[in-house]
Amino acid sequence: MLKRIITFFIVTMLCASAAHSLEINYNFNHRTCFPQQWYRFPVSAETSPVQSRDIPKISGAIKKFLSKYPVRVVDENLHGIYIFGELRFFRKDFGGTFRPGKIYLRFNPARFGDWPALSVRQLHHEFSSVLMKNHRFPKSKWISNNKGNYVSRDKGRDMLGSLGRDEHNYLFKQGFLTSYGSADFENDVNIYAEYVFVFPGKLKRIGKRHPAVAKKSKIIKDFYCRIDRSFFFCQK
Repeated sequence: MLKRIITFFIVTMLCASAAHSLEINYNFNHRTCFPQQWYRFPVSAETSPVQSRDIPKISGAIKKFLSKYPVRVVDENLHGIYIFGELRFFRKDFGGTFRPGKIYLRFNPARFGDWPALSVRQLHHEFSSVLMKNHRFPKSKWISNNKGNYVSRDKGRDMLGSLGRDEHNYLFKQGFLTSYGSADFENDVNIYAEYVFVFPGKLKRIGKRHPAVAKKSKIIKDFYCRIDRSFFFCQK
């Protein structure tokens, strides 16, 4: 079984390299993968390796995530994906985070109940932040369409501990898709990115009933289309 997993890992790496100039990392030095200040208080980064038995599942999720983007967008903006078994910052468990050109993702079904479909959402979530750092996002226009206020006082970290992906009509009316999306501006955009790529039909249905959601959906799609018009939702 271990031999099959190792073979799968090598083939996955080769396939990813053939399509993208992107490194997908499962085995790496956990003491040097972050900037040194991340290991010090208050960030206090703590990690563990992903289990080898989980590599095939998360590899499939990464492949599904990448399939939604033009190759040029990935090559120019994303250079590495790092997979962990545990990912802790500020003494809290994180599902993922990012740095310029890099995504750090936890995948641990045994301890946290992570599953591939959730990981696909988290990859879109974090990559939208990477893209916002590299390309101008119309923040003031986005916020002007909100019908409610952001609720987090700690960049969403105070809302960790639950998935925060619960949907309610009162959130839709305010222009938010989930409770975690109502945390702050960046998490709001991140959650919309999940829906644009994973739940486009649901996003359209919600937008038909809630104008604020429809307007923000158009803003984020326009953002992606300005980066590259090859996205499936851009007008040809």
